[in-house]
Amino acid sequence: MADKLRTVNLQQKPEAEYVPTEVIAQSIAEISAAFKRVKAGRLNDRALELLVHAACKGTALSDVRSVLEVLPELERLYLRAPK
Repeated sequence: MADKLRTVNLQQKPEAEYVPTEVIAQSIAEISAAFKRVKAGRLNDRALELLVHAACKGTALSDVRSVLEVLPELERLYLRAPK
């Protein structure tokens, strides 16, 4: 899987409004939980891939697959349990 990963550099615009860490953490948890519910639904993985790919013109199907694989794991990957 390591050979599939790409490095992405993100930069926040200077004029962008500050977003507290707690808000970002809550959003990550909500996105992860919401996608887990989508995966538990009636659509299979291939149908989800095709729907997202069709909605994201110009995006490679392999990129769509990569994103869909990691969405349910966002909370585990990026958030720590409170102390």
